[in-house]
Amino acid sequence: MAKVAIGAVGTTTGTWTITRTGGRPRTVKTATAETATISIPIVGLGLSGELGNKVKQIKIPYRATTADLSGAITSTLYQTNANKALAAAGVDIDTTTIPTTNDGVVTAAATDRMLTITVTNPAFTSGALVGLVLDVAFPCAASTVLTIYEPYVIFDAADF
Repeated sequence: MAKVAIGAVGTTTGTWTITRTGGRPRTVKTATAETATISIPIVGLGLSGELGNKVKQIKIPYRATTADLSGAITSTLYQTNANKALAAAGVDIDTTTIPTTNDGVVTAAATDRMLTITVTNPAFTSGALVGLVLDVAFPCAASTVLTIYEPYVIFDAADF
C-alpha cells in the first residue's frame, strides 16, 4: 500500500484549497454546481530494473457535506506508455483506458467515507516510462462542499 500526497492530487473545476487539520492533509472544494474531477498519479513501488507492480485498488477518503452529490461518482484509470515515443521521433505516447468499478455514495454526511475503486484486471506499472493516472469525477450540487483526503493505492501483494 502507498499513500499519495495531497499536493500530488490534481484538481479541476471549482475553487480548491489545500489545508491540514489535526495532522490530516486535505483539499476542499467550495460549494458550486459542477462536476469536480481529481487526478491521482500512481507511481509503482520498486527499485530500478524491477518489472513493476499491479495496482488492485485505490481508496480515497472523502466527505460531501451540506448537500448530496448530484449524480454518481465515476472513475477512469489511464495507463500511459512513453516507451514508443522515446524509441522513435514523431510517435505519440500511448494511452489505454483500464476498466474500474467504484462504490461511491452520493448522500451528504458529516462523517468521512471511503471511496473504493477496484481495477477490474489489475493494472501493471512497469518500466520507467509507464505510468497510471486515475481521474475521479464528483458531480456536485450547488451547495455541496467536497473534501478529499490523501488517497491510498493498494498493490497486488502477489507481485512483491
